[in-house]
Amino acid sequence: MLCIAPDPVKHAEELFELIRICNGIPPATSRESYIGHSHYDWGASQIGIIDGKMVAHYGVWGYEMRIGSARLKTAGVGAVATHPDFRGKGLSSELIASCLAAMQVSGYAMTRLSGIPNFYHRFGYVRGWVENVYTAAVDDVAQAFLPVDESGCHNSEMPAPPKAKLAPCPPTALVELADAYNRQYRLATGTAVRPTFLVSAKVVEHHEVVRWGRGAYVVVKVDAEAKALRCCEYVGDATEALGVLGALAREKGCEKVLFESVPARSELIRILTRGNCDRRTAYIRSGGSMIRLISLAKTLEAMRGEFERLLRSSELAKWRGRLFLGWEREIATLVIRGGRVSVEEGGVSKHALSGGHAMAQLLLGTDEPGVTVESGGLRLRGDAKRLVPVLFPARDPVLSFADRF
Repeated sequence: MLCIAPDPVKHAEELFELIRICNGIPPATSRESYIGHSHYDWGASQIGIIDGKMVAHYGVWGYEMRIGSARLKTAGVGAVATHPDFRGKGLSSELIASCLAAMQVSGYAMTRLSGIPNFYHRFGYVRGWVENVYTAAVDDVAQAFLPVDESGCHNSEMPAPPKAKLAPCPPTALVELADAYNRQYRLATGTAVRPTFLVSAKVVEHHEVVRWGRGAYVVVKVDAEAKALRCCEYVGDATEALGVLGALAREKGCEKVLFESVPARSELIRILTRGNCDRRTAYIRSGGSMIRLISLAKTLEAMRGEFERLLRSSELAKWRGRLFLGWEREIATLVIRGGRVSVEEGGVSKHALSGGHAMAQLLLGTDEPGVTVESGGLRLRGDAKRLVPVLFPARDPVLSFADRF
């Protein structure tokens, strides 16, 4: 099989048809929003050709992913497809290997995908984060932020939504509201720096954007079967957003509100969890949201400022020395001098952190660092045992549904 980058002129329509056959996405959607008018990377994506026919595809959507204040060039993977007539021949493995090499050439630091169970771990992908879904009854959505009276009880009256008129608008409004999103989630790990899709294929058919005031909105859809209003994103004042969601849920005949892909450390979730709600957390070792390092050096370079920010507020603010990091065949060194950090390729040090693909989880903050070190078989030497908890804290990463590929 010949593995090459698709040509946007020569291969586009054949690619859209392959995606229709394998992924059920209409060619018009690929043309107008999913691939066209998006951050699809024609140079890093790969297609497989046999006898002049396109039989496989591994798509890359390039974006900047936040890790605290850092911004990593990240390859989001989607529309993975093998024509039914050519399955079971190992073509996916060949194409993935080719695409990982293309990602490296294109300068990506990390890659992320939403994987099928028990497959992508073979190529170095590991769990990126857990998927949290918070569920609250409509009345509890309101009571989460109501003041408590002297008896310790909430006033149960449903508050009115903000005075500003609610304005339903199409998902294309997310492009107009990108600056507001970026301001609110500037330190939210896992989120994408917008704009990504100009017309989000993930939300355009089934979701509604409801906005009020300036730069305040929620992205919702009704789940009629569950009698639930699903919220996958909010921007603006958290208490106003809860008031809006409560009003919308009642208006649409919903009994509960579900919050999906909303950052666990957001003000809305903090308020919600002070009241009554359920949280379902899915841990999936191979499947779900998965990540993989592409370049250790590029990741560390992108995170230098974030490392300095963390060091300044820690007991190691005045620490001086070199921290060796080894991953696969790549070696890099963090040079730390009194809170300032630089990155060198190669190097040696008595303070060392090394291991396999779990290194990506440590850098991203997938879990508590001690858990990642133990479960991922990472090896620590010298002051690495003191530095790791400071430099690589747990961060509760998540990517908004509207940015997923």
